Amino acid sequence: MQLFRSLLPGLLLAAALSLSAGSVDVSWAVVPQAPSGAFLEQEPLRFTLREGFQKACRFQVSDVYGKTVSEGEWPDGGKGTLTLSGLPRGYYTIHLSAPGSDYEDCATFGVVSRPRRPTPGMPYALDSAHSWCAEANPKNVRFPGRGMDRVIELAHRSGVGFVRDRWGWGSIEPKPTIRGRYWHFVENAQKLAVHGIKTSVVYHDAPQWTKDTVSDLPTDLVANYNFAFKSAADTRGCVGAWEFWNEEDAGFTNEPAWEYAAQLKAAALGYRNGNPDATVLNGAFCVVPWRKFTYAALENDILPYIDALNVHTYNPLKKYDEWNAEVRKLLEQYGRPDMPVWITESSTNSPRDARKKSYMPGLFTYSPSQEAVIAEFVPKAQILMQAAGIEKDFFFVLSPYNEGYSDWGLLRKDYSARPGYFSFATLVHELGDAKYLGELAAPEGIRAFLFLKPDGSQSIAFWRQSELDLLENAEIEPDNLKPIPQTWTLPAETGVYSGCNLYGTPMKLAAENGQLRLTADRWPVYVHGLSGLTPAAPARVRPAKPAPDPETDLSIVIRAKLSGDFIQNNGRDSVDMKGASGALTLEVCNLSHETKRGTLSVAGGTVTGMPGTIELKPMQKLSFPLVFTHAIPEKEFNGKIEFTGRFNGRKTTRFHIPIRLLSREILSMKRNVLDGIYNPKRWHSNCAGGNHMTTRYDEKEGALCIEAEFPPGTNDRWVYPEMELSLPRESFKNAVGVSFEIKLEADTAPKESYFMLVMEPKIKAGDHNRHGQGEFHVRYPIPDQNWQTRVVQFEESVKADPADTRKIRIGLNPKSDRVRYWIRNLQIIYR
Repeated sequence: MQLFRSLLPGLLLAAALSLSAGSVDVSWAVVPQAPSGAFLEQEPLRFTLREGFQKACRFQVSDVYGKTVSEGEWPDGGKGTLTLSGLPRGYYTIHLSAPGSDYEDCATFGVVSRPRRPTPGMPYALDSAHSWCAEANPKNVRFPGRGMDRVIELAHRSGVGFVRDRWGWGSIEPKPTIRGRYWHFVENAQKLAVHGIKTSVVYHDAPQWTKDTVSDLPTDLVANYNFAFKSAADTRGCVGAWEFWNEEDAGFTNEPAWEYAAQLKAAALGYRNGNPDATVLNGAFCVVPWRKFTYAALENDILPYIDALNVHTYNPLKKYDEWNAEVRKLLEQYGRPDMPVWITESSTNSPRDARKKSYMPGLFTYSPSQEAVIAEFVPKAQILMQAAGIEKDFFFVLSPYNEGYSDWGLLRKDYSARPGYFSFATLVHELGDAKYLGELAAPEGIRAFLFLKPDGSQSIAFWRQSELDLLENAEIEPDNLKPIPQTWTLPAETGVYSGCNLYGTPMKLAAENGQLRLTADRWPVYVHGLSGLTPAAPARVRPAKPAPDPETDLSIVIRAKLSGDFIQNNGRDSVDMKGASGALTLEVCNLSHETKRGTLSVAGGTVTGMPGTIELKPMQKLSFPLVFTHAIPEKEFNGKIEFTGRFNGRKTTRFHIPIRLLSREILSMKRNVLDGIYNPKRWHSNCAGGNHMTTRYDEKEGALCIEAEFPPGTNDRWVYPEMELSLPRESFKNAVGVSFEIKLEADTAPKESYFMLVMEPKIKAGDHNRHGQGEFHVRYPIPDQNWQTRVVQFEESVKADPADTRKIRIGLNPKSDRVRYWIRNLQIIYR
């Protein structure tokens, strides 16, 4: 082992060198003597050449305009330290050259202002994700170790005041006897707090001992509360916000909205009691237009438990106004029109697919023009959301992170800082301590925003709208974006004003005859020292946070465990029922330190077994077996199950389950039975780990049987056999969903299960023909060892015409190395 360690640096160097045989990769050869090449003003600009590259060569340093700002021979024939002087804030590239040598690419670095103590309330924020994304990665030959401290230092140098990190509850409390083993999570938050940076924490991996079913969410309300309470109490002073779960309306839970709502309530009470100063957030909703899941969660009265609505967006800039209108409309609908809004993930797909091969095999990275799109996007997005009244906007993401052909990080895989990092740091330095006043009147095509600085002077940020502002993400071609200039004037007293470009490079601007002449292009510019300007569209004035309703007791949390009489619909937003009545177990939990006495009531139907007066001791949970009978008229399909209570003279929040009788609804619809599914030859193998899947017709079950076995060590297990449709006989034209029966072999517990529509891929120029394009994955409730009917609705999940469907897949993601399941009676349901 010791021998391996002594050889490791040489092995890594050899691996890195071998990636570019016959040429020298300048981005790897040049080593800035500042973390990630992010120098602070007045910090010496020193560079060395990495061992193995130290030979005589010339260097050339250029600014973002391509102007050479320094050049010459590398000191001591390549073995010395290059020290640059006189370079202002900005973003720069270094090129190398030498006779007989082939140098490719360039090294990058930048100069940022020395950070001030972050201003409380600053809206500009970063999703750093460093506790996960900056873990050690031996495959990353250029940065194999942990990068967490590097990310923390880069956050500090940017001047940011709030970052978002991810924890792992399962690793912190793997057993009931192990509590609060925080690993590096709290340590990272404490290191940030030294610089005045607060952390917003999200987690979504509850340990198995907190669950009584196969689930993602915990089911134990008290265990959930206790973890939230202890975590919040143990991190006072460093964790400033808590998010319970992440994107629960999309793919991070199998559980329905009412279960999420109950668990959010328990966690929120724990956070609040553990640290009353922290901001409590829901797990971010990420799908707009809103899914029925979101509405169902809000029908469970979750808003009184949180301080701000937490959402995510990757929309193009042109849709920001529309998106914000939808957010405000939702809050108004639920009685909180002025509730603060946090965006804990915000980024863009406008660079399109990463198109430059990475030094890491199988990965692609953004080209310089794609990186420039991100640098342009960062301040525009942050300012536009600030103008819309968003309280905090976390750009995704600071740490290096690849997801398919998206290369999200403001830091590259080798942890060098991209131009977007420097544009963010400039935004924070120029406007992080300013108050937003509103948008100025400006010529068509120019956006200009007015700010008040602490000294009473005014500042502006402005730019000319480019394709990034005006087009859909898929319509943008990064290589073709041009900074087309447009001049305009602003009233200003005669004199000289200071300003800077996107990367902080200073400039002086002279006003004459009461007019300041400015040039706008796609890159935002900042100007300071102004006065007397009045916005044409003033900033929103938000009323003070409403006081809690004294008539509502938030500490009583209600949830229910439904029997097999109820069928969860695939949107996780409603239930179907096998008959008019269904058995359930109602849980009522007192998450306070005061004994509570009260009664329960039901709406949407009737129940048998409801108790009379209930007494709940502090932190006590009681369970009651009930039978619910719905009150939905014979020819209607929609209703509800809703429980409320009144304890110690105060009402509880609602526990609300929407009912949608899909089994009744589809009886009135046209259906097409796909008998072809029983022919094993029509199904093509499609599973993790290679061709380890078989299909056969099982006469005993009258069903298609699918079996898969995964090679040992397979981490991402999935099996989704694929059948090509016989058109037009099996067409999905006008289809609204499918129904089928499914069952699993005993002792098999999958993590997820999906029905997939595979359509003809529509590949745009410059994009990779990647697996998954033209696919729509529609989740259905996880099956078990009994035959069960699954009705899959397309209405929210399929964003294309089902008529374009060419293939279908039905499968699941098992937890074990072997799985067997059966499907039968597959029917297409038509509008």
